[in-house]
Amino acid sequence: MRILLVLLVAFALIGCGKHYSEGTISPAVITKLSQKGLIFKSCEGEAVKVSPNGDRAADPWTFNADDLAAQAQQALDSNWTVTLQYRQWLVTPPTIDNDRVVTSITRLKLP
Repeated sequence: MRILLVLLVAFALIGCGKHYSEGTISPAVITKLSQKGLIFKSCEGEAVKVSPNGDRAADPWTFNADDLAAQAQQALDSNWTVTLQYRQWLVTPPTIDNDRVVTSITRLKLP
């Protein structure tokens, strides 16, 4: 009975996996990107929300951008205001540092 319960919990955790949560942060500016990890390198970053008058939030929003590293670097270098869409892992894989993985970066055209 115990083994069955452990298997059900394991399958539930695996089933949620990388699609535990999805969301958007916008408008934001990417403020930091770095390659982290001893064995598995991953592109980890920070962004801050931007208010309509241009003020930046004090607390950074952390994320992983492995699949979009070049696009994230371009947004950082150009100081673009962007929308970041992400999915969140229920259990973070050992190959990345952050449970939020950016799935799209869209440059915003501000007036």
